[in-house]
Amino acid sequence: MTNQKDAIIAACKPILEFANDFVEHKVDKIYIHGYDDKGLCSSIFFYGTNEKVYSWDEILFVLNFPVEKKRKELEILSDSMLQYWKKIRELFVKNDCDFPIETKICYDVVKKVVEVDYYHVEEKYDLDDFYSAEIWMNELKQICNQEFTECYLGYLKNRKPIKNRKKTDVENPKWRQVFSSCLGKMIAIQLACGEHVVGEQNWEVNFQKGIIRFGKDEYPIQFLGSESREDETWLWGWENVNQFDEKLLKLVKTAKQQGEALGLESFGVAEVALNNSINGHNLATVVCGLQEPPLCYYRCPHSGGAAFVALTEVPQEVFAPVNLQKFAEITMKCINYHKIDHKVFVESFLDWNKTAYHWDGNCIIAQFDQELQIGFEEIKSGWRIEKMEISSL
Repeated sequence: MTNQKDAIIAACKPILEFANDFVEHKVDKIYIHGYDDKGLCSSIFFYGTNEKVYSWDEILFVLNFPVEKKRKELEILSDSMLQYWKKIRELFVKNDCDFPIETKICYDVVKKVVEVDYYHVEEKYDLDDFYSAEIWMNELKQICNQEFTECYLGYLKNRKPIKNRKKTDVENPKWRQVFSSCLGKMIAIQLACGEHVVGEQNWEVNFQKGIIRFGKDEYPIQFLGSESREDETWLWGWENVNQFDEKLLKLVKTAKQQGEALGLESFGVAEVALNNSINGHNLATVVCGLQEPPLCYYRCPHSGGAAFVALTEVPQEVFAPVNLQKFAEITMKCINYHKIDHKVFVESFLDWNKTAYHWDGNCIIAQFDQELQIGFEEIKSGWRIEKMEISSL
């Protein structure tokens, strides 16, 4: 086998072609972040154009693509990239070569030049201490001295700044536990919401009427809060700087009480500094995941950031249990992308899914149509998945 860098460049060409096709060959650079640890793989991509760097969702707005129509293409692209990443790993294993834990690929579309950086870690490492794809993307944005561009106008007016408001980015162990317990079911719910509610339809939110529309379908909403790109903060809806009807704030006020009771500092202050763990999606995940039964939510981008709303009266299919394949897929993606306690995540996800399971030593045996065995090992920050195996009942 040739040296590892050349091998990665040769093997990743189909992935780069997929990523370029997704944006119809309208970008200057393609960035791919690959992660692998003991066969648990993930692959994330983003783009560069006009000396700026954008995530996949940002680039769609910059290039004026129909976002909803691109969602299915994105699912196919993401699955294809993940499968190719696994094939690249198998190629290395076949040739008795150590596959890098983290790989960073930059493809200059104009110059047709591929650059690769990769990292091996010999000893076991804690996922919390490693660079994520999001960190890399933000580093590139800082290098570009980049300001976010206005994607398109939303219905939420630009937030008014709050003076002398405490900000916090404290991420305590309690947050990790609560987030871990909510994440699995909420990813399943959000995916189903995308399929049964959002689809490929355009959206329109009306805060005066308290509704959101997807095409001709209309759903009541609860306002959760908003992200500001200008100062990188989250503002809770219960602060109500936009003077919304109190009926829109019942859920977020309940969530405030729930969060404070659980010791979540970020739930008790009006304005919260954003970081990789505390952001709109993750806060909305916890808010909706704490409810019984859980709710789904939608991110409504606007010129200054994004508003987050919870949806009610959606089809029951949104909350349907997932099968083994979907459970394993969600689990692998979540443990790769998020700082969570894997044990808490898996047990909570199985409980919500109403999937029977039992412990055998450090292994969970879950009863789907086939038996799913999930082995754990203890690390300094909690429990992490060591292996996942499927066997016939």
